[in-house]
Amino acid sequence: EDDITTPLDKRTETQQKTTDEIAAVKKSINEGKITDLTDIRGDIAKITEKIDKIDITHLVEQ
Repeated sequence: EDDITTPLDKRTETQQKTTDEIAAVKKSINEGKITDLTDIRGDIAKITEKIDKIDITHLVEQ
């Protein structure tokens, strides 16, 4: 049973971290800390990559 639940737990944890990172970027923009959007291109790329991994993981595990 651990083998079944562990990937799901890991995926949920990754999704939460990604959600938190997106929220942090939005907060920085809203507070005016990021004024040049090119500054966050790398962050967006990393977040997108994580989202892609979540989607792939989800499809593979089904």
